[in-house]
Amino acid sequence: HRDLHRLIRRQRQMCIRDSYKIDLREGYAIDIAREDGIDAIVNSANNGLLLGTSGAGRIREVTKRVENEEELKEFYRLCDELGNIGKGCLRWMENFGDSEPSYVQLECLRILKKIGGRAEIGNAYLTPSGLEKPKYIIHAVGMGYEWKPDTKGERIKATHESIRSALERTFDLANELEEVESLALPLMCVRPKYGIPVEDCYQITIEVIEEKHGKLDLSLIHISEPTRPLY
Repeated sequence: HRDLHRLIRRQRQMCIRDSYKIDLREGYAIDIAREDGIDAIVNSANNGLLLGTSGAGRIREVTKRVENEEELKEFYRLCDELGNIGKGCLRWMENFGDSEPSYVQLECLRILKKIGGRAEIGNAYLTPSGLEKPKYIIHAVGMGYEWKPDTKGERIKATHESIRSALERTFDLANELEEVESLALPLMCVRPKYGIPVEDCYQITIEVIEEKHGKLDLSLIHISEPTRPLY
């Protein structure tokens, strides 16, 4: 990862020059945000805004459940109205052994209903987290699925363009929120089955940070596999 180490050195110099802070961390964004009191996190999302595995799965695990009867009815009504994505949501709940839906998942379904279906790849969407910290989750959509009746269907892989666009929109949203001064940001879609090489994603991420960090202090997070560490 020679090129990656070069980019890390460049990023550190950039932070000193521009007088803002970025930490390179390893783990799940929501765990680091809860521990460090970070205001908002980024979820590397699919176009169904469904909370599956990895960082999204961790969000689903640690945020509160939907327990209010009216909200439970709304959740299942939205699943019915959203067709194949709603069916996928219920299948994923069953697969993950969730007896009650996540509050954040309900918020994501509300967004899908409002925009008329699936999320746009290359865009980003804001939900509350239901936690004190992080207060907000920005769902940056880098990849997606076709969403067939009984399966996710063919995967729509992330591209360099979709990652850059989703990150740019993410920073626009974060900088619009007065109370958000810190952001935990994972490298997006870097598993081979999801998209682009980790080195390419890091470079795109740093370029977007350099252009659009605004008022934010950042924790840049990599969920590394044991056989493939980032650093």
